[in-house]
Amino acid sequence: MNNAIPEVGPDSAINPEVINHVKAVAASMIGHAAFQKCDFDDICQDLFQQIILATPKFDPAKSSFTTYACQIADRYKNRIYRERIYDKRDIPTIPFENSGDEPSQFEIDTASNNVEQAMLRNDVLAFIAQLPEKQRRFCQNIMDGFSKRKAAKMAGIKWGDEYQDVIRRLRFKLKNAGF
Repeated sequence: MNNAIPEVGPDSAINPEVINHVKAVAASMIGHAAFQKCDFDDICQDLFQQIILATPKFDPAKSSFTTYACQIADRYKNRIYRERIYDKRDIPTIPFENSGDEPSQFEIDTASNNVEQAMLRNDVLAFIAQLPEKQRRFCQNIMDGFSKRKAAKMAGIKWGDEYQDVIRRLRFKLKNAGF
């Protein structure tokens, strides 16, 4: 292990292993969370910036700088994903390069997925409409984004045995309905 704190500069401790890891992380992010090929350099720059900012906190007694830098890159990638999911930017909105008037395979797949999701949602809503009142309200609350505990409370279901019974019945009904 290197016992010196790495410096950033022409003789930086950001070695080829770290550079390759950052490039691999950036490449793995393309196609996810609305990142495209043109974002590759920006992602790399952000990852290197986070590594440089975290350099003063490096403790050579705990790990090598390469391990430390790779962990920083991985954690920052996960943080980017969480932020983009929270901001609802996790679905690509701009299609990949397409030179003609015909839709790209990406556009076709996205449209197909949206139609399938809409059909599944309609099937689920139709199924939920047939449930008893408490179960229906519980499912609607879950679909509206409430936690299970909050959804149960709003539906008038007591947390504990009654909740477990409702969940067991819903799982059985959903399984039998093919969901």
